[in-house]
Amino acid sequence: TTNSAFDVNIRGLLACLDDFYTIIYSEPMFMSDSAVEALRQRCLDVGFCHMPFRELSRRRGGCAFAIKPKAHNLQHMPFFAAHINPRFVQCYAEEGMMGTVLKTWKRSMSGRFRRSVQESVLVKLLTALLLRCELD
Repeated sequence: TTNSAFDVNIRGLLACLDDFYTIIYSEPMFMSDSAVEALRQRCLDVGFCHMPFRELSRRRGGCAFAIKPKAHNLQHMPFFAAHINPRFVQCYAEEGMMGTVLKTWKRSMSGRFRRSVQESVLVKLLTALLLRCELD
């Protein structure tokens, strides 16, 4: 409730998150371009509000407000929202990239490619990335 840097940023962060949820819960399964653009701006604003918290924490000798995967993934929401509203597929959001990498690694450990598993996994992930960029 004060005008301290912390309070100003927390109010900004909460307002952006409120706008984010308002947008995705008021839009249909396939969002309008204007809604996706508004979502993109809100996600950027969340990042702009989050970063000063890290600096304020550092100045106080702490290490709070780390960039966790969920904070990072929020920045990718507009990309997904351009295809389908994240509200309709949120049950799939828990896997994350590490789950994908782990599954790829485990499945690649069997068979004759076991010796070159690291190279095999990296090639698979690079291929997936290139396909994603090409199909976009």
